[in-house]
Amino acid sequence: MDESSFGISYKLNSLKRKITQLKDKLVLITGGASKIGKIMVRLMLKRKAKVIIWDIDQSGIDKIISDFSSLGFIAGFQIDVSNTSEIQETVKKVKQEFDSINVLINNAGIVVGEYFHDHSTSDIINTMEINATDPDYHRVFKRDDRQKLRTYL
Repeated sequence: MDESSFGISYKLNSLKRKITQLKDKLVLITGGASKIGKIMVRLMLKRKAKVIIWDIDQSGIDKIISDFSSLGFIAGFQIDVSNTSEIQETVKKVKQEFDSINVLINNAGIVVGEYFHDHSTSDIINTMEINATDPDYHRVFKRDDRQKLRTYL
């Protein structure tokens, strides 16, 4: 095994150990209704975490809840993560219902799927708002909550 493989293996094993310590923790996954988010939901539920998903696609949220509710507790909120006021309102709802989040997985993101020179200005702005501007959701949690919050990008 070469040095770079060892480093990757070590990091993966370290992450696996941290993930196994999730029993009864409340995990918020942004973009949780499709692709990587769906995989993260399943992995967290298999590790006995309680999962909340945020996604813009309500039908996707409903499907994920239907598909995975047999594995454990799962709830979902429809939200546009590029809208700061929506984020603040949804955080309030989550805190009222569930108290505090233990783990935040920033997974929400978009890909236009075209060459960059074919992107419209609105494509670029929307991509930046979702992928770069708002992955810092923990800033809307209270200071005491942030101290307990683990964030993964």
